[in-house]
Amino acid sequence: MKKLICILLFFTSSLIYSQDKVTISGYVKDLKNGETLIGATVFKAGTQIATSTNEYGFYSLTLP
Repeated sequence: MKKLICILLFFTSSLIYSQDKVTISGYVKDLKNGETLIGATVFKAGTQIATSTNEYGFYSLTLP
């Protein structure tokens, strides 16, 4: 049983590190008053990978 647990942990950890993409997400807020910014563009510098915030200021960006 102990060997089975070790094998499962190994496969689980190798699957985590073998992902091809990562998704970052969050909220964009005004620094002065804390209001969420609707339609703000979030991008990875030097690429054309971009998205914009929704009506709640939330964004989600998937990167290689």
